[in-house]
Amino acid sequence: MILVTGATGYVGGRLVPRLLADGRRVRVLARDPSRLAGRAWLPRVEVATGDVLDPATLAPALGRVSTAYYLVHGMAEGGRFGERDLAAAEAFGRAARQAGVERIVYLGALGDPATGLSAHLRSRQETGERLRAAGVPVTELRAEGAAPAVRLSAQEGMIVERRQLPVPAPPEALFRSFAGLGGERGWLYANWAWRLRGAVDRLVGGVGFRRGRRDRDQLRAGDALDFWRVEAVEPPSLLRLRAEMKLPGRAWLQLEARPAQGGSVLVQTAYFAPRGLPGHLYWYALYPAHAAIFRNLVRRVAERARTPRPPAAARG
Repeated sequence: MILVTGATGYVGGRLVPRLLADGRRVRVLARDPSRLAGRAWLPRVEVATGDVLDPATLAPALGRVSTAYYLVHGMAEGGRFGERDLAAAEAFGRAARQAGVERIVYLGALGDPATGLSAHLRSRQETGERLRAAGVPVTELRAEGAAPAVRLSAQEGMIVERRQLPVPAPPEALFRSFAGLGGERGWLYANWAWRLRGAVDRLVGGVGFRRGRRDRDQLRAGDALDFWRVEAVEPPSLLRLRAEMKLPGRAWLQLEARPAQGGSVLVQTAYFAPRGLPGHLYWYALYPAHAAIFRNLVRRVAERARTPRPPAAARG
């Protein structure tokens, strides 16, 4: 039997069907089993109601389990998430040892402890240490950050490129991160390329890149934002921008912060409605450059969302 914690989250929700496809017997642990509703794999798994911070609920969940996947952490709950992570890891490790679990698989994070780690990365590494201290063998998988899941498709005459990335931060922090793009802050990656595109646009009679933004922190529908126009803004979940540069078609960039266990999922979608053959040639000729920008933009937005905001007085 394999136990998966965090099955309502981005990683856990994709791990479960993979384990089932390999013929494994799977049990999932959830504080609120109703959040599993709608999962195609739900009828094929056992569901245990429990909380990693409540040791009394862990013994039944870990019974007859040989391997336990530990995919939970408390950053989405804000505040003293590091202390909660350590308390939860200690309780889970102790319960796993008492239940005879043979191995814990834990998803951690990269980072050199000798250098200045963010509170999030430090917590992830200390959680792994606390799990190991219980005496159950732990396989710790360390990743700089999950690679954005990418999908390129055509929908109703539009080319759509969508990237999804789990972010260990609440939707409010993620929304602040992408709603702060542009203007004097720039676009977090390859700002020279954004400025070059604006300069080219000015040469062909477009609006260019010099419009900036109305307010450093606030956006509203209708605002100009560099060479974009804010088409929709719905705090704390969605920002949609419409391109106003000269293009052989129409383009939009949409960013969403979707709630998930352990934080949020950042969904970044680029839409392009090509105008005839020139539009298709434009998209596919520039897609390698656009793909690099889209890939790094979604990662940088996620990184900034994980960085705690300074106090208001410090921000001036």
